[in-house]
Amino acid sequence: ALAGWKPADIDGIQVYAAFTITTLLFLEDLGFCPKGEGGRFVADGAIAPGGQLPVNTSGGGLSYCHPGMFGIFVLIEAVRQLRGEAGRRQVAGCDTAIAHGNGGTLSSQSTVILGTQATLSALRPPRCPGRAPTPSTEARHSRGTWEVESARAMARRRSSSAVTVHRLCG
Repeated sequence: ALAGWKPADIDGIQVYAAFTITTLLFLEDLGFCPKGEGGRFVADGAIAPGGQLPVNTSGGGLSYCHPGMFGIFVLIEAVRQLRGEAGRRQVAGCDTAIAHGNGGTLSSQSTVILGTQATLSALRPPRCPGRAPTPSTEARHSRGTWEVESARAMARRRSSSAVTVHRLCG
């Protein structure tokens, strides 16, 4: 909606998969499949190499490496994909990517949406009625779109899928 992004606009997603179930939960929470359908979505091959949604193209924490603090590696892989530097794992035409992580006992979530300069420049700047953008302005995922709202409102809602958008009200 306001941020101009939908799950269909994302070319690849990197998630901190501390446990097998977390990948399913994150795919559902981020709107890539309906709640309760993550298992079927994955079992049907959607996130397999060559599937409709490239997920954890590095292999993730269980296949690639897990030094105890894996979160930075989801960002690194997302950036490699956007730069076209992922070698044999490269997602063709990757212009947008999500890096999503969690902490605690699934109690804290953090999501960034990244894109190439061309992709980000083409986005319609979100509307910010009556207020200037601030670092505390965030976007939240809701029913397949990302909507802008203040961090205070998000804290009141205790949202689990926060997305920081750096180019607000361009």
